[in-house]
Amino acid sequence: MFSPCRLVLGSLLVATAATPVFAVPTASSVSALKYDFADEDLEARWSWRGAATLPVGGEIGVAIGYKDAANSGYLSLKNDGKALNVVLQSVKGGAATVVGTSSAPAQAKGELGLQKVGNRVRVTWNGQVVASGQIAAPGAQFGTATKDGAQIEGDTPQPTETVVFRDDFMRAEGPEDQENPSEWKVAGIWKTSGSLGPKSDAALNPNPFVFRAQGASSAARAGKWWWSDYSVSTSMRATRKDTSAPLIAGIEAFSDGNGGGLRGEIDFSRGVATLKDGSKVLATSAAFDTQPGQWHRLRIEPGPGTARFFVDGILRASAPAQRVQGSVVLRATAGAANFVDFDDVRVGNLQNGHEWGEGALPERFQKDRLMRNWASDAGAWKRDAKGTYWHTGDFFGAAQLKVALPVLKPGQGFEIIFAGNPQNEQSGIRYEITRPGEKKELVGRLKNGEATKAAPQVFMATAAEMPLALNFTPLNSASASLNGILGGTKIERKSIIPVPLFVRGTKLGIRPLQSGKPLPPPALQKVTVASATYERENRTMIGINFTPVTQDLAHHLGLPDGLGAAVDNVEDQSPAKSAGVREGDVIRSVEGSRITDVESMRTIVGGVKPGAVIKLEILRPQADASGLNWENASATAPSVLDYSFTAAPVDWQSARGTWDIAERWTCSPQWSFFAGQDDASPLLWSRFATKGDWTLEAYLASPMDLARGERSPTDLNITVGGDGVDLSSGYSFIFGGNARSVNQIRRGDAVAWEKPFVMPPGVGETHQDWFYVRLERRQTPQGARFRYSVNGRELANYIDPKPLADGGHIGFWTLNGGLSIARVRLWNAGLRVPEAGKPFSGATLSQPTITNALGNWSTRGQGSDVSARIIPASLGAEPPKPTPQALMITNPRSGGDWTTYVTRKAFNTALIPTLEWDYKVGQGVKVNLYALVDDSWREIVFTGDATSTDESDVNQLGRVTITPGQGEWKHARFDIAKALRLKGIGGTVESLAFAAPDQDYLRAGLGGNHRGATYWISKFRAGK
Repeated sequence: MFSPCRLVLGSLLVATAATPVFAVPTASSVSALKYDFADEDLEARWSWRGAATLPVGGEIGVAIGYKDAANSGYLSLKNDGKALNVVLQSVKGGAATVVGTSSAPAQAKGELGLQKVGNRVRVTWNGQVVASGQIAAPGAQFGTATKDGAQIEGDTPQPTETVVFRDDFMRAEGPEDQENPSEWKVAGIWKTSGSLGPKSDAALNPNPFVFRAQGASSAARAGKWWWSDYSVSTSMRATRKDTSAPLIAGIEAFSDGNGGGLRGEIDFSRGVATLKDGSKVLATSAAFDTQPGQWHRLRIEPGPGTARFFVDGILRASAPAQRVQGSVVLRATAGAANFVDFDDVRVGNLQNGHEWGEGALPERFQKDRLMRNWASDAGAWKRDAKGTYWHTGDFFGAAQLKVALPVLKPGQGFEIIFAGNPQNEQSGIRYEITRPGEKKELVGRLKNGEATKAAPQVFMATAAEMPLALNFTPLNSASASLNGILGGTKIERKSIIPVPLFVRGTKLGIRPLQSGKPLPPPALQKVTVASATYERENRTMIGINFTPVTQDLAHHLGLPDGLGAAVDNVEDQSPAKSAGVREGDVIRSVEGSRITDVESMRTIVGGVKPGAVIKLEILRPQADASGLNWENASATAPSVLDYSFTAAPVDWQSARGTWDIAERWTCSPQWSFFAGQDDASPLLWSRFATKGDWTLEAYLASPMDLARGERSPTDLNITVGGDGVDLSSGYSFIFGGNARSVNQIRRGDAVAWEKPFVMPPGVGETHQDWFYVRLERRQTPQGARFRYSVNGRELANYIDPKPLADGGHIGFWTLNGGLSIARVRLWNAGLRVPEAGKPFSGATLSQPTITNALGNWSTRGQGSDVSARIIPASLGAEPPKPTPQALMITNPRSGGDWTTYVTRKAFNTALIPTLEWDYKVGQGVKVNLYALVDDSWREIVFTGDATSTDESDVNQLGRVTITPGQGEWKHARFDIAKALRLKGIGGTVESLAFAAPDQDYLRAGLGGNHRGATYWISKFRAGK
């Protein structure tokens, strides 16, 4: 009999004739076995497994969904000494239909398994599928039977469900807390890790922790043995501190807990991806650039049938595989100081590589007065002068809207606009929902497209909010479909044919209606209050924070103009609070003086003697008459990419600097955001590439600098259409450039547009603000058009009649500091298929020792951080002539300092007064020679420009003298002893190096020194 957990059966049988190999047992022979049935009926979905002993001639039978002997599914498993013969049958009314058969190598012992989902039945032997078929079980009983010495010991059938599992490793509360493994059973060294500072708060951090593995062999397991029909993915970053030690990271699906499972892993030393079943290699990829130190997305699609291993969306290995169920495992081999970070584990139906997106931001972000404009859905809706709330996104195709409609009074309603254009009221597909009369009925009808042809749809109104979900899908250039649900009733409109004047836009809007007309803006109440004042930091204050009245805000509130100061925070226990000032008030005058903007507000209040009482005239908006809760009004599109960096940045790669979670304000270190730092010009490229039109929204700021204090906004720069390597391959939009003196658009290296920097209106103080940078790219008959705005103020509308080749990659970067990114949204018409990437470059290239007259040529840094590549010219692709003594010096990255040391040994210029060398330069090479004298680097202008034009500058030693050489070669000479004497500084040079001048955006990669730029030097000599 079945116990709650285990069952053991011996040779209980009814005699039947011997069955030849591949012969199908008759329905009567299978059904005639004596079955032991479980006490409980089967669920619709279940799995079962048992330890089987099957001697030669033995048989195991299983009844599946048994109703009676003539109506059931049956499994027969026999061992004839040569093979295990499996037959799966469906019996109805005594008539048997074979739905699956197979033959496997004979084994006397093994694990037999059955899995049923719907009508699909799979049979496994030792974890591998051996037969499958469709059985519409007429009953709900499960039983097993054996004969001729066979035995089966197994659990009762396990009810199962669709697997949905995610883990972002957010259970710890601080950087020193031990991670609670929760679902995970760990082996090896695992711990919580993150970049939180000692004063940071995990609740004020979008993604503070990862799960870190260290040691020779680490594994973390989650899930159940019966998990099936899933894919598994994880974010992974492998950090290589010791190039001689192993570094392997991977994920495993359908793990049986005994060493078996489908495992995809990357070997960072060999540069290959491998697909395994346990220790057995199924497939190995070609070598590729595995990029240690970068975040990657690993995904296993385990089958059955074919197992596939993807790295960053690219299929790297695949092989036939027949496992069907089991747990998931994270695995790492990290020797010496190496380690592997995991994050964002997803298990479930991950179709087409979609990983369910990022998690929600912590609530404090969404509620904070200075962040809610980007951290919550409400900030994306802007009311225009005509009463329509338009979403800031651009929907280039399908769009989805979810919103809860309030209880409508007679005459009230809403018009939902898809594919709209705010400048053309006849554009788009417009669907109207109204309550026309006293009846508790709502009427839905199309107001465009087939507006007058389709019959209205009636919905029963309720006494509570009614959730509305609408999906808009373009079918072709002339038609679209609209479907969804309102309060449980389906909405469906197919093949909507636009009217002849239809102009398809990219906007989604909601227009509140009253009696069929747009609802007017909320009423404004005139209020006068008297507030005391006080002194703080030598300024007169009343205890409020205020922001400019932007055009969007004026439209939203229905203000007659853009004058005044909008109150966005009232401090507790302040005079303003006591006087009755509220958040959202617009102060129009103080003591009878008109407030035109925030500066006039500061000036007028600041001119009052502290302690005096002042009169404030206020326009106070009333409640939004639409009745909608905009916090819960969400609009999205299948193609939109939305990053608030609550997950690891697997769609991005660091080209320069460290990109991780870091504090923005040294005065408020508890807050952390995604940021780039630890480099003179941090650069982050997208792994994805756009094609066609797009709109980019980004909220950016410059983090505080302990040495230089507040610098935001400084160089909040974006490059689009790039190749993912060189900024000069695309269009660069520079905001607050050159120490906040200029805004620019660069087409490649060239400046295409430039205007003096002007601080745009913001949400709060500059110190606190996030700058909303918006770029729109549209292809027009005149060329590629880019609209560039910051904080709603358009900076440029630039058209390039001869557009650059569109590389499609997006880069965020800055200069001489850091860059914080709060959120990025990309609304796009399409993305390119991911490319396979660069080939594997092997282990760290060793730099040959090459001597010169002063010492050894060398570089700064090592491995992927090396500042230059120095190769004897005979090994280069273009060995120069006529001398074999030349060096080829190549820039391994775009921009950077490209430092190449001539020597790091000190020399006396009295003994060695002159420097000479032959050289040849490639296109765009800008380097100078630098001498370290008295702990300061002194510049000698070579092929680059001078950093300073001030001749009295003691750090400017002069220019090299250049004379023609043979062919493309030239000769350079410099009297360094004379130069130092003229500047009146010491005659000992401590170090000598060629490097890129720190000038304009050269070290960022604009203006020259692109990746692969090369120059050659020959016969470097020093003497008298």
